[in-house]
Amino acid sequence: PYPAFPRVHDVKDKVFDETCPNKYWRVRSNAILTLKKQGLRPYPHKFHQTMSLSEFSDRYTHLSEGEQHVDVVSVAGRIQKKKGDNVNVCYDLTGDDSTLAVVADGREWERQNNNVYGTVCTGDIVGITGSPGMTKMES
Repeated sequence: PYPAFPRVHDVKDKVFDETCPNKYWRVRSNAILTLKKQGLRPYPHKFHQTMSLSEFSDRYTHLSEGEQHVDVVSVAGRIQKKKGDNVNVCYDLTGDDSTLAVVADGREWERQNNNVYGTVCTGDIVGITGSPGMTKMES
């Protein structure tokens, strides 16, 4: 089981005004301090990637819509876009001159008592482990 990641703040990314970088820094710094006080490691320095985002794209581009591969892989990148709620969570992850859409089932996170969605923001660098798949495209 994974450690529980509490909702550090309910501030949406859109609240941060680009003209006020000090506000963004202050809110994010307080969030990091809150995680540290709760005994969590907001900066785990030993995340092991099994492949880069560009390698991931090259290797799994053949998957058809709705298909999921059995491999378990680990990738890392910067969150460029975040959308969804605690049920369906979507991130656009960038790095290595590639972009990867990450879709996760928030219900699985809740089952594992792991609420990461409430703690990460656009611009954060994250490591993600999971099985590659191609989502069904919306009409």
